Amino acid sequence: MTKIHFVKKQSDIIRNIEKLYEYLASSDKTLSDFAFNLMKRGRAYVAYYDDNCDEWLLAPSRFVGYKNNDYKKHKMNDEKSGTRTSKKIDEILKCGYKTNKKLEFLLKTIFEVPSYKEAKLHFWILGDDRKLDKQTMEEQAQKYIEQKKLKEHIFYEGRISGKKRKKIIEQLGTTCEACGRKMEEIYGEIGRGYIELHHLKPFCNLDIGKERVVTPSDFAVLCPNCHKMIHKTNETSDIKKFKKRIKKSV
Repeated sequence: MTKIHFVKKQSDIIRNIEKLYEYLASSDKTLSDFAFNLMKRGRAYVAYYDDNCDEWLLAPSRFVGYKNNDYKKHKMNDEKSGTRTSKKIDEILKCGYKTNKKLEFLLKTIFEVPSYKEAKLHFWILGDDRKLDKQTMEEQAQKYIEQKKLKEHIFYEGRISGKKRKKIIEQLGTTCEACGRKMEEIYGEIGRGYIELHHLKPFCNLDIGKERVVTPSDFAVLCPNCHKMIHKTNETSDIKKFKKRIKKSV
């Protein structure tokens, strides 16, 4: 059995926090689900303010407390102990962990932490306390909610079967409904016939248990650029309005 070592310095802790967020952003559902579930089950977290992205990154001590931790190592570690990792983190950071309602709000909102755990959550704060203001927390929470919705929407769009996708494209054509371009006009032969399907009603907004309708009338065909850009707006269901945005910017 491989010997598991604990973190020894602050940079070890930060490295593990960043690794966990790498998993959260991964297109590999196994890794993203692993990281998401870790976030939900923790009781003691390191809260690290990342100046590069101007965000608070949160990670449970049970993961960040082991040196160079990753998915495989964590799964193989039969001696995982939050008590032991918390002690090691405390020795390194020397700031003690404490409750923090604003960080609890952020954690609960983003990672759907059960409300019954709220009073039990504690944090080591590794960053500027002045960044722990209500506006920063609410803006970050909203950003993650929107990212999660988009990721879920793209995931379900990608699961449309090849046969259904082909049938819809045959009916709608391969000209982008927003910018009016065909991919072969830009990329030549390799772009011939390529187009992406955009579901006009975000999948994440459908009622739980409601069938996800897959018919041509529920879709628009968009080039990759327009498809990505429309998800950055509030016009995901209104191609005509999005098209005006393009004309204004030309």
